Amino acid sequence: MESLIEILSKVSLDPNFFSIDLGLILAGIGLAISVANYFYSKPKIKIYRESLFIESFLIANEQNTLENLINRTSDIWINFYLEIFIRNEKGGDGSITKPILEIKIREKMFKWKPIQLPPTIEHHESERVDDHTTSSWTVRDGAAYNLSASSYLDDMLKYNMRIGTKESEKETLKLLASPDVLKKYTLIYFDNKGNKRTKRIREIKDMRDRNLF
Repeated sequence: MESLIEILSKVSLDPNFFSIDLGLILAGIGLAISVANYFYSKPKIKIYRESLFIESFLIANEQNTLENLINRTSDIWINFYLEIFIRNEKGGDGSITKPILEIKIREKMFKWKPIQLPPTIEHHESERVDDHTTSSWTVRDGAAYNLSASSYLDDMLKYNMRIGTKESEKETLKLLASPDVLKKYTLIYFDNKGNKRTKRIREIKDMRDRNLF
Protein backbone atom coordinates (compact mmCIF):
# COMPACT_ATOMS: atom_id res chain seq x y z
CA MET A 1 0.00 0.00 0.00
CA GLU A 2 1.32 3.43 -0.96
CA SER A 3 2.03 5.87 1.78
CA LEU A 4 0.47 9.35 1.92
CA ILE A 5 3.83 10.91 1.06
CA GLU A 6 4.12 8.77 -2.10
CA ILE A 7 0.56 9.73 -3.21
CA LEU A 8 1.20 13.44 -2.67
CA SER A 9 4.50 13.23 -4.51
CA LYS A 10 2.75 11.69 -7.54
CA VAL A 11 0.04 14.37 -7.47
CA SER A 12 2.58 17.15 -7.24
CA LEU A 13 4.45 15.70 -10.22
CA ASP A 14 1.29 15.46 -12.38
CA PRO A 15 1.19 18.66 -14.52
CA ASN A 16 -2.50 18.21 -15.37
CA PHE A 17 -3.77 17.96 -11.79
CA PHE A 18 -3.80 21.66 -10.92
CA SER A 19 -4.82 22.75 -14.42
CA ILE A 20 -7.88 20.50 -14.28
CA ASP A 21 -8.73 21.69 -10.76
CA LEU A 22 -8.28 25.36 -11.78
CA GLY A 23 -10.47 24.79 -14.82
CA LEU A 24 -13.28 23.42 -12.67
CA ILE A 25 -13.00 26.38 -10.30
CA LEU A 26 -13.13 28.91 -13.15
CA ALA A 27 -16.09 27.09 -14.70
CA GLY A 28 -17.90 27.22 -11.38
CA ILE A 29 -17.20 30.93 -10.99
CA GLY A 30 -18.41 31.58 -14.54
CA LEU A 31 -21.60 29.65 -13.92
CA ALA A 32 -22.24 31.55 -10.69
CA ILE A 33 -21.73 34.89 -12.46
CA SER A 34 -24.07 33.84 -15.27
CA VAL A 35 -26.79 32.85 -12.80
CA ALA A 36 -26.35 36.11 -10.87
CA ASN A 37 -26.55 38.16 -14.08
CA TYR A 38 -29.67 36.27 -15.14
CA PHE A 39 -31.51 37.05 -11.93
CA TYR A 40 -30.25 40.64 -11.78
CA SER A 41 -31.28 41.30 -15.38
CA LYS A 42 -34.92 40.51 -14.52
CA PRO A 43 -36.85 43.66 -13.50
CA LYS A 44 -38.13 44.04 -9.96
CA ILE A 45 -40.45 47.03 -9.84
CA LYS A 46 -41.98 48.02 -6.52
CA ILE A 47 -44.27 50.71 -5.23
CA TYR A 48 -42.34 51.58 -2.12
CA ARG A 49 -44.18 54.69 -0.95
CA GLU A 50 -47.70 56.00 -1.49
CA SER A 51 -50.05 58.59 0.00
CA LEU A 52 -53.77 58.89 -0.76
CA PHE A 53 -55.35 62.34 -0.57
CA ILE A 54 -59.14 62.33 -0.13
CA GLU A 55 -61.92 64.90 0.02
CA SER A 56 -62.00 66.86 3.26
CA PHE A 57 -65.54 65.88 4.21
CA LEU A 58 -64.55 62.19 4.03
CA ILE A 59 -61.84 62.62 6.61
CA ALA A 60 -63.04 65.48 8.78
CA ASN A 61 -66.62 64.29 9.44
CA GLU A 62 -68.15 67.46 7.95
CA GLN A 63 -71.84 66.64 8.33
CA ASN A 64 -73.15 69.84 6.70
CA THR A 65 -71.17 69.18 3.53
CA LEU A 66 -72.27 65.55 3.49
CA GLU A 67 -75.96 66.44 3.90
CA ASN A 68 -75.76 68.99 1.09
CA LEU A 69 -74.25 66.38 -1.22
CA ILE A 70 -76.82 63.74 -0.31
CA ASN A 71 -79.73 66.14 -0.94
CA ARG A 72 -78.53 67.04 -4.43
CA THR A 73 -80.70 65.89 -7.32
CA SER A 74 -77.82 65.38 -9.75
CA ASP A 75 -74.72 63.20 -9.87
CA ILE A 76 -71.70 64.23 -7.83
CA TRP A 77 -68.06 63.36 -8.37
CA ILE A 78 -65.61 62.60 -5.58
CA ASN A 79 -61.90 62.95 -6.33
CA PHE A 80 -59.01 60.95 -4.94
CA TYR A 81 -55.34 61.77 -5.55
CA LEU A 82 -52.54 59.24 -5.19
CA GLU A 83 -48.96 60.33 -4.72
CA ILE A 84 -46.81 57.37 -5.70
CA PHE A 85 -43.10 56.51 -5.70
CA ILE A 86 -41.85 53.57 -7.78
CA ARG A 87 -38.40 51.97 -8.10
CA ASN A 88 -36.90 49.28 -10.34
CA GLU A 89 -34.55 47.53 -7.93
CA LYS A 90 -32.77 45.37 -10.52
CA GLY A 91 -30.94 45.65 -13.81
CA GLY A 92 -33.62 44.73 -16.36
CA ASP A 93 -36.13 47.01 -18.04
CA GLY A 94 -39.76 46.42 -17.08
CA SER A 95 -43.19 47.93 -16.58
CA ILE A 96 -46.24 47.93 -14.33
CA THR A 97 -49.73 49.16 -15.00
CA LYS A 98 -50.93 52.31 -13.32
CA PRO A 99 -52.71 50.99 -10.24
CA ILE A 100 -56.44 50.66 -9.72
CA LEU A 101 -57.69 52.13 -6.46
CA GLU A 102 -59.87 49.65 -4.57
CA ILE A 103 -61.97 50.92 -1.69
CA LYS A 104 -63.57 48.35 0.60
CA ILE A 105 -66.30 49.57 2.94
CA ARG A 106 -67.50 47.34 5.73
CA GLU A 107 -71.30 47.26 5.56
CA LYS A 108 -71.73 44.56 8.20
CA MET A 109 -69.47 42.51 10.46
CA PHE A 110 -68.33 40.10 7.72
CA LYS A 111 -69.61 41.93 4.62
CA TRP A 112 -67.46 44.33 2.64
CA LYS A 113 -68.54 46.46 -0.31
CA PRO A 114 -65.70 46.75 -2.89
CA ILE A 115 -65.39 49.75 -5.19
CA GLN A 116 -62.72 49.80 -7.89
CA LEU A 117 -61.67 53.07 -9.52
CA PRO A 118 -59.34 53.18 -12.54
CA PRO A 119 -56.83 56.03 -12.76
CA THR A 120 -57.39 58.94 -15.11
CA ILE A 121 -55.06 58.25 -18.04
CA GLU A 122 -55.97 61.11 -20.37
CA HIS A 123 -56.73 64.80 -20.13
CA HIS A 124 -58.01 67.53 -22.43
CA GLU A 125 -56.09 70.58 -23.55
CA SER A 126 -57.13 73.58 -25.61
CA GLU A 127 -55.60 76.57 -27.33
CA ARG A 128 -57.20 79.77 -28.50
CA VAL A 129 -56.55 80.19 -32.22
CA ASP A 130 -58.25 83.55 -32.67
CA ASP A 131 -61.13 85.55 -31.22
CA HIS A 132 -63.70 83.14 -32.64
CA THR A 133 -61.91 79.77 -32.68
CA THR A 134 -60.56 77.47 -29.98
CA SER A 135 -58.71 74.28 -30.80
CA SER A 136 -59.00 71.38 -28.31
CA TRP A 137 -57.51 67.89 -28.18
CA THR A 138 -57.09 64.88 -25.91
CA VAL A 139 -53.70 63.95 -24.49
CA ARG A 140 -53.19 60.32 -23.46
CA ASP A 141 -50.90 59.93 -20.48
CA GLY A 142 -50.46 56.16 -20.85
CA ALA A 143 -51.78 53.23 -18.83
CA ALA A 144 -48.42 51.91 -17.59
CA TYR A 145 -45.08 52.94 -16.16
CA ASN A 146 -41.96 51.83 -18.04
CA LEU A 147 -38.79 51.77 -15.97
CA SER A 148 -35.27 51.09 -17.14
CA ALA A 149 -32.68 49.31 -15.01
CA SER A 150 -32.30 50.72 -11.47
CA SER A 151 -34.49 53.73 -12.26
CA TYR A 152 -37.00 55.60 -10.13
CA LEU A 153 -40.05 57.79 -10.71
CA ASP A 154 -42.80 59.57 -8.83
CA ASP A 155 -46.25 60.58 -10.03
CA MET A 156 -49.60 61.95 -8.94
CA LEU A 157 -52.65 59.99 -10.14
CA LYS A 158 -56.27 61.10 -10.04
CA TYR A 159 -59.31 58.87 -9.49
CA ASN A 160 -62.94 59.86 -9.92
CA MET A 161 -65.90 58.28 -8.14
CA ARG A 162 -69.42 59.00 -9.35
CA ILE A 163 -72.28 59.05 -6.85
CA GLY A 164 -75.68 59.02 -8.54
CA THR A 165 -79.13 59.84 -7.21
CA LYS A 166 -80.16 56.30 -6.24
CA GLU A 167 -80.69 55.61 -2.56
CA SER A 168 -78.14 52.78 -2.64
CA GLU A 169 -75.49 55.14 -4.01
CA LYS A 170 -76.28 57.77 -1.39
CA GLU A 171 -76.00 55.08 1.28
CA THR A 172 -72.54 54.22 -0.06
CA LEU A 173 -71.56 57.88 0.30
CA LYS A 174 -72.80 57.91 3.90
CA LEU A 175 -70.74 54.83 4.72
CA LEU A 176 -67.67 56.24 2.99
CA ALA A 177 -67.91 59.47 4.99
CA SER A 178 -68.72 57.88 8.34
CA PRO A 179 -65.84 57.87 10.85
CA ASP A 180 -67.40 54.80 12.51
CA VAL A 181 -67.21 52.59 9.39
CA LEU A 182 -64.01 50.72 8.62
CA LYS A 183 -62.49 51.35 5.19
CA LYS A 184 -59.60 49.68 3.39
CA TYR A 185 -57.73 51.37 0.54
CA THR A 186 -55.67 49.08 -1.69
CA LEU A 187 -53.71 49.44 -4.94
CA ILE A 188 -54.06 46.73 -7.59
CA TYR A 189 -51.63 46.57 -10.50
CA PHE A 190 -49.97 44.11 -12.91
CA ASP A 191 -46.35 43.66 -13.96
CA ASN A 192 -45.15 43.09 -17.54
CA LYS A 193 -45.70 39.33 -17.15
CA GLY A 194 -49.31 39.77 -16.15
CA ASN A 195 -48.75 38.96 -12.47
CA LYS A 196 -51.25 40.66 -10.18
CA ARG A 197 -49.83 42.74 -7.33
CA THR A 198 -51.59 44.44 -4.43
CA LYS A 199 -50.43 47.01 -1.89
CA ARG A 200 -52.39 48.31 1.06
CA ILE A 201 -52.42 52.10 1.45
CA ARG A 202 -51.60 53.09 4.99
CA GLU A 203 -51.23 56.85 4.64
CA ILE A 204 -54.53 58.70 4.14
CA LYS A 205 -54.43 62.49 4.10
CA ASP A 206 -56.71 65.47 3.62
CA MET A 207 -56.26 66.84 0.10
CA ARG A 208 -56.19 70.34 1.55
CA ASP A 209 -52.71 69.46 2.81
CA ARG A 210 -51.52 69.55 -0.82
CA ASN A 211 -53.90 72.26 -2.09
CA LEU A 212 -55.60 69.66 -4.33
CA PHE A 213 -59.17 70.85 -3.79
